Amino acid sequence: DSRIGTSIHVVEFGDYLFKTIMNKFDLQSRDEIKSKVSPDDLSRSLDEVLENMHSLTPGLLNTHVMYRQGKSLVVNPQAERKINPVTYLYVWSDPEQIYAWRRQDDTKRTRPNETVDEIAFHQELAQQAVATIAQTLGSSMRNMYNFPGNDSKNIDIICEEIDGLLQ
Repeated sequence: DSRIGTSIHVVEFGDYLFKTIMNKFDLQSRDEIKSKVSPDDLSRSLDEVLENMHSLTPGLLNTHVMYRQGKSLVVNPQAERKINPVTYLYVWSDPEQIYAWRRQDDTKRTRPNETVDEIAFHQELAQQAVATIAQTLGSSMRNMYNFPGNDSKNIDIICEEIDGLLQ
């Protein structure tokens, strides 16, 4: 869609966060945020990043509401309040598919080795966290299945959501 990236800013949050804090914490990759940045330092850095992001509205923020920090799964409700989204689009896929994608990933990403059951549990927790946060903030929420190998269908669904937000 021609509006994406022009009238609608698209922010890949992990990349944006990494670029903002990489020098401060001597990070070589965004995966190091999970292991080299303490939860307190990350929280303070998120405040700075979120303040800078408010100039990017209207926007589509691609992020994980529940993310891994060290060995823990973490949710930051204060950050969600600061973002104050109109809607959440929770994207999920079959845990077996995610497991396969991770095994085929030829990037230099370093992810924890999660089993299919752990991926399923992580997704369930994340979906429930997003639903609770959305309800608390008065945001709407839509669940979207990530159709493997069908990027055009996935893009159509996202564009439908954007169209609804812009009306």
